[in-house]
Amino acid sequence: IIQQKEQIAKTAANYIDSKDITLQANAIYFLGTFSVLLSTKQISSLLDIILNAFKHKPELKTKISYFEALNSIAKVSAIKQVNHIRLILPLINTYSSKTFLENDNGDYDEKNDLAQAVLNLTETYVHKLSTVLGTQCNEIAKMSLDLIEYDPNYTYDMNNQDIEMNYNEYDDYYDYEMVATMDDSSWKVRKAATNVLHSVVKSGVQLNKELKINIILKLVD
Repeated sequence: IIQQKEQIAKTAANYIDSKDITLQANAIYFLGTFSVLLSTKQISSLLDIILNAFKHKPELKTKISYFEALNSIAKVSAIKQVNHIRLILPLINTYSSKTFLENDNGDYDEKNDLAQAVLNLTETYVHKLSTVLGTQCNEIAKMSLDLIEYDPNYTYDMNNQDIEMNYNEYDDYYDYEMVATMDDSSWKVRKAATNVLHSVVKSGVQLNKELKINIILKLVD
Protein backbone atom coordinates (compact mmCIF):
# COMPACT_ATOMS: atom_id res chain seq x y z
CA ILE A 1 0.00 0.00 0.00
CA ILE A 2 2.85 2.40 0.87
CA GLN A 3 4.53 1.83 -2.49
CA GLN A 4 1.22 2.30 -4.27
CA LYS A 5 0.69 5.69 -2.61
CA GLU A 6 4.17 6.82 -3.57
CA GLN A 7 3.64 5.70 -7.16
CA ILE A 8 0.26 7.42 -7.36
CA ALA A 9 1.76 10.69 -6.09
CA LYS A 10 4.69 10.39 -8.50
CA THR A 11 2.35 9.73 -11.44
CA ALA A 12 0.21 12.74 -10.57
CA ALA A 13 3.34 14.93 -10.25
CA ASN A 14 4.25 14.05 -13.83
CA TYR A 15 1.14 15.87 -15.01
CA ILE A 16 1.91 19.18 -13.25
CA ASP A 17 3.50 20.50 -16.45
CA SER A 18 0.96 18.90 -18.79
CA LYS A 19 0.05 20.89 -21.90
CA ASP A 20 -3.56 19.96 -21.18
CA ILE A 21 -4.63 22.72 -18.78
CA THR A 22 -7.55 20.73 -17.39
CA LEU A 23 -5.35 17.72 -16.70
CA GLN A 24 -2.74 19.98 -15.14
CA ALA A 25 -5.29 21.63 -12.84
CA ASN A 26 -6.71 18.27 -11.81
CA ALA A 27 -3.24 16.93 -11.02
CA ILE A 28 -2.46 19.93 -8.82
CA TYR A 29 -5.77 19.65 -7.00
CA PHE A 30 -5.37 15.88 -6.59
CA LEU A 31 -1.88 16.20 -5.11
CA GLY A 32 -3.18 18.62 -2.50
CA THR A 33 -6.02 16.29 -1.51
CA PHE A 34 -3.99 13.09 -1.74
CA SER A 35 -1.08 14.42 0.31
CA VAL A 36 -3.22 14.08 3.44
CA LEU A 37 -2.67 10.34 3.14
CA LEU A 38 1.10 10.60 2.74
CA SER A 39 3.64 10.33 5.53
CA THR A 40 6.32 12.95 6.12
CA LYS A 41 8.83 10.74 4.30
CA GLN A 42 6.48 10.33 1.35
CA ILE A 43 5.82 14.08 1.24
CA SER A 44 9.57 14.65 1.19
CA SER A 45 9.96 12.28 -1.76
CA LEU A 46 7.15 14.06 -3.59
CA LEU A 47 8.71 17.47 -2.96
CA ASP A 48 12.06 16.20 -4.17
CA ILE A 49 10.42 15.18 -7.45
CA ILE A 50 8.71 18.56 -7.81
CA LEU A 51 11.79 20.63 -6.96
CA ASN A 52 14.02 18.57 -9.23
CA ALA A 53 11.58 18.98 -12.12
CA PHE A 54 11.33 22.71 -11.35
CA LYS A 55 15.08 23.15 -11.86
CA HIS A 56 14.89 21.73 -15.37
CA LYS A 57 11.84 23.67 -16.54
CA PRO A 58 12.80 27.19 -17.67
CA GLU A 59 9.34 28.16 -18.93
CA LEU A 60 7.60 30.62 -16.61
CA LYS A 61 4.20 29.00 -17.15
CA THR A 62 5.58 25.68 -15.99
CA LYS A 63 7.19 27.24 -12.92
CA ILE A 64 3.81 28.74 -12.05
CA SER A 65 2.27 25.26 -12.12
CA TYR A 66 4.94 23.85 -9.82
CA PHE A 67 4.45 26.63 -7.26
CA GLU A 68 0.69 26.08 -7.42
CA ALA A 69 1.31 22.39 -6.74
CA LEU A 70 3.55 23.20 -3.76
CA ASN A 71 0.84 25.47 -2.40
CA SER A 72 -1.88 22.88 -2.93
CA ILE A 73 0.17 20.36 -0.95
CA ALA A 74 1.16 22.87 1.74
CA LYS A 75 -2.45 23.81 2.47
CA VAL A 76 -3.11 20.36 3.91
CA SER A 77 0.32 19.10 4.93
CA ALA A 78 2.59 22.09 5.53
CA ILE A 79 3.93 20.66 8.76
CA LYS A 80 5.33 17.73 6.77
CA GLN A 81 7.31 20.15 4.58
CA VAL A 82 9.48 21.57 7.36
CA ASN A 83 12.63 19.85 6.10
CA HIS A 84 12.18 21.40 2.66
CA ILE A 85 11.56 24.99 3.77
CA ARG A 86 15.28 25.79 3.53
CA LEU A 87 15.21 24.66 -0.12
CA ILE A 88 11.98 26.45 -1.05
CA LEU A 89 12.58 29.82 0.65
CA PRO A 90 15.44 30.79 -1.74
CA LEU A 91 13.07 30.13 -4.67
CA ILE A 92 10.45 32.29 -3.01
CA ASN A 93 12.97 35.09 -2.53
CA THR A 94 14.07 34.89 -6.16
CA TYR A 95 10.70 34.82 -7.88
CA SER A 96 8.95 37.35 -5.66
CA SER A 97 11.70 39.96 -5.83
CA LYS A 98 11.39 43.26 -7.67
CA THR A 99 14.68 42.42 -9.37
CA PHE A 100 12.99 39.46 -11.05
CA LEU A 101 9.78 41.37 -11.80
CA GLU A 102 11.48 44.44 -13.24
CA ASN A 103 14.06 42.80 -15.48
CA ASP A 104 13.46 42.70 -19.22
CA ASN A 105 13.63 38.93 -19.55
CA GLY A 106 10.40 36.97 -19.89
CA ASP A 107 6.77 37.84 -20.46
CA TYR A 108 5.54 40.65 -18.19
CA ASP A 109 2.18 39.07 -17.36
CA GLU A 110 3.67 35.63 -16.81
CA LYS A 111 6.21 37.07 -14.35
CA ASN A 112 3.36 38.70 -12.43
CA ASP A 113 1.45 35.40 -12.43
CA LEU A 114 4.54 33.57 -11.17
CA ALA A 115 5.10 36.10 -8.40
CA GLN A 116 1.45 35.72 -7.41
CA ALA A 117 1.80 31.93 -7.21
CA VAL A 118 4.97 32.30 -5.13
CA LEU A 119 3.31 34.77 -2.75
CA ASN A 120 0.27 32.51 -2.39
CA LEU A 121 2.61 29.72 -1.26
CA THR A 122 4.34 32.15 1.10
CA GLU A 123 0.99 33.10 2.62
CA THR A 124 0.23 29.44 3.25
CA TYR A 125 3.60 28.87 4.90
CA VAL A 126 3.16 31.89 7.17
CA HIS A 127 -0.35 30.78 8.09
CA LYS A 128 0.67 27.18 8.78
CA LEU A 129 4.32 27.42 9.83
CA SER A 130 4.89 30.84 11.41
CA THR A 131 6.52 29.25 14.46
CA VAL A 132 8.89 27.30 12.21
CA LEU A 133 9.73 30.36 10.11
CA GLY A 134 10.35 32.44 13.22
CA THR A 135 12.50 35.51 12.53
CA GLN A 136 12.34 34.83 8.80
CA CYS A 137 8.85 36.31 8.96
CA ASN A 138 10.57 39.69 9.32
CA GLU A 139 12.18 39.30 5.91
CA ILE A 140 8.91 38.02 4.44
CA ALA A 141 7.10 41.06 5.83
CA LYS A 142 9.73 43.43 4.37
CA MET A 143 9.40 41.77 0.97
CA SER A 144 5.61 42.00 1.09
CA LEU A 145 5.73 45.62 2.20
CA ASP A 146 7.90 46.43 -0.79
CA LEU A 147 5.63 44.62 -3.24
CA ILE A 148 2.33 46.20 -2.19
CA GLU A 149 3.52 49.27 -4.08
CA TYR A 150 4.73 47.35 -7.10
CA ASP A 151 3.06 49.14 -10.01
CA PRO A 152 5.51 49.74 -12.89
CA ASN A 153 2.92 51.54 -15.00
CA TYR A 154 1.99 54.10 -12.36
CA THR A 155 3.76 57.46 -12.29
CA TYR A 156 3.90 58.67 -8.70
CA ASP A 157 5.24 62.14 -9.52
CA MET A 158 2.77 63.04 -12.29
CA ASN A 159 1.64 66.66 -11.89
CA ASN A 160 -1.41 68.49 -13.25
CA GLN A 161 0.45 69.64 -16.37
CA ASP A 162 1.40 66.05 -17.18
CA ILE A 163 -2.19 64.94 -16.73
CA GLU A 164 -3.43 67.70 -19.04
CA MET A 165 -0.86 66.78 -21.70
CA ASN A 166 -1.85 63.11 -21.48
CA TYR A 167 -5.53 64.03 -21.65
CA ASN A 168 -4.95 65.98 -24.88
CA GLU A 169 -3.63 62.84 -26.57
CA TYR A 170 -7.15 61.36 -26.54
CA ASP A 171 -10.32 62.41 -28.34
CA ASP A 172 -12.34 62.96 -25.20
CA TYR A 173 -12.23 62.53 -21.46
CA TYR A 174 -13.91 59.13 -21.62
CA ASP A 175 -11.12 57.71 -23.77
CA TYR A 176 -8.51 59.13 -21.40
CA GLU A 177 -10.26 57.70 -18.37
CA MET A 178 -10.41 54.27 -19.97
CA VAL A 179 -6.64 54.25 -20.45
CA ALA A 180 -5.60 56.13 -17.31
CA THR A 181 -7.57 53.90 -14.92
CA MET A 182 -6.99 50.60 -16.70
CA ASP A 183 -5.05 48.27 -14.42
CA ASP A 184 -2.65 45.61 -15.59
CA SER A 185 -1.64 42.27 -14.16
CA SER A 186 0.64 43.84 -11.54
CA TRP A 187 -2.44 44.07 -9.31
CA LYS A 188 -2.08 40.32 -8.76
CA VAL A 189 1.31 40.89 -7.14
CA ARG A 190 0.06 43.73 -4.94
CA LYS A 191 -2.98 41.76 -3.77
CA ALA A 192 -0.96 38.61 -3.03
CA ALA A 193 1.68 40.65 -1.17
CA THR A 194 -1.05 42.29 0.91
CA ASN A 195 -2.41 38.86 1.83
CA VAL A 196 1.06 37.71 2.91
CA LEU A 197 1.55 40.81 5.06
CA HIS A 198 -1.87 40.26 6.63
CA SER A 199 -0.93 36.66 7.47
CA VAL A 200 2.36 37.74 9.05
CA VAL A 201 0.65 40.32 11.26
CA LYS A 202 -2.20 37.95 12.12
CA SER A 203 0.20 35.12 13.01
CA GLY A 204 1.39 37.01 16.08
CA VAL A 205 5.03 36.31 15.26
CA GLN A 206 7.45 38.78 16.84
CA LEU A 207 8.43 41.51 14.37
CA ASN A 208 11.16 44.03 15.05
CA LYS A 209 10.03 47.48 16.17
CA GLU A 210 11.26 49.35 13.10
CA LEU A 211 9.40 46.99 10.79
CA LYS A 212 6.18 47.39 12.76
CA ILE A 213 6.44 51.16 12.41
CA ASN A 214 7.11 50.89 8.68
CA ILE A 215 4.07 48.64 8.22
CA ILE A 216 1.83 51.09 10.07
CA LEU A 217 3.15 54.10 8.16
CA LYS A 218 2.89 52.35 4.80
CA LEU A 219 -0.68 51.21 5.38
CA VAL A 220 -1.78 54.59 6.70
CA ASP A 221 -0.13 56.30 3.69
